[in-house]
Amino acid sequence: MSKSIKIKESRLNLTPCYELAPKEARELVSIGITERGEIYFLCEDAGEYVIKFMQDGRLREIKTDADENGYHFAVPVDFPSRWALLNARSRYDEKLKRGEENLKFIDELGARTGKICVGDGIAKIIAQDGRLYVSYFGDGLFGNFGGDECELAVWNEAGEKLYGFDLSRIHDCYAINLFGGACYAHYCSGFDFVRIKDGQVAAYTPKISSYKPGSAAMETCELEFSKSDYIFASRDFALDERSVLFCLADNDKDELFLFKFKGETLEFDRKISLNFLGAEGSKNNKNEGCGSYGNGEYLALLKGAKIYKICVSELNFTINDVKFNYAKRRAKAESKENRAAAKIKIPQKYIR
Repeated sequence: MSKSIKIKESRLNLTPCYELAPKEARELVSIGITERGEIYFLCEDAGEYVIKFMQDGRLREIKTDADENGYHFAVPVDFPSRWALLNARSRYDEKLKRGEENLKFIDELGARTGKICVGDGIAKIIAQDGRLYVSYFGDGLFGNFGGDECELAVWNEAGEKLYGFDLSRIHDCYAINLFGGACYAHYCSGFDFVRIKDGQVAAYTPKISSYKPGSAAMETCELEFSKSDYIFASRDFALDERSVLFCLADNDKDELFLFKFKGETLEFDRKISLNFLGAEGSKNNKNEGCGSYGNGEYLALLKGAKIYKICVSELNFTINDVKFNYAKRRAKAESKENRAAAKIKIPQKYIR
């Protein structure tokens, strides 16, 4: 065990993208974000479901009737004109010898255009290029009445399973995302972070740390999962070609954790404390515990009755490149003994 070291911390101010009206907050089911950063959310009112989304600065909505069991998720299949609504559970029908059809496709008018089964015990779904990427929690893995047992599956819109992945050591696979033509997954109980592309799986060995939220230091330890399981139980994440931004499942603080790709490993970079501007006093009476969704570079977060978003590539620029560029310019100016240029000021928000 190496000695304790001071962890790097940054603070990030977030401005709300959308404030839920009191009725919307009471009826909220889930939130989401497209790969281009458009916010959307699903509400339920007396058996009718409403998808609301921001487009060109305007709030639009699509209404549709509920099936018997209702829905837990909405995802754009072809934003903004085609959507899928999903119930996380699917009971096995003995007569039909298959699971209940728990995913419904709708058009921009809310009319049903198709219905398929994508398995039982669904934790998250993302749609892209005519494919549905679905991850499963424990009930799906060990029962999965709606389909074959697997932790992560890729379906087409006809309800055919294209791939099913047994990633080993998985008890729950809550967090998946897509970037650069690949699917990434972070799962229990091994807490590995994997990339799946063209049917092939590559695992990144995380250089993790034993860290207690709120403490001033952490101790580096190589793969000591027994001491750091909870830090890697992420409920969602966003990523780009350089970094992964984790939103932890068991952390009730307003914190995110940034890791960097280093060859075949992920290295911890910093803890980011979030300041949700305008969140004071706002309340959401339903489902705030389901208040995150990652899609590509974007992470949507629900705080109170407000929805916020983060773009990890912009975050990387803010934390690293801007400060580096200012420092580089200052050093260059000073090396030339140019006193005027050396007075370049670094914005306060980049000083830590």
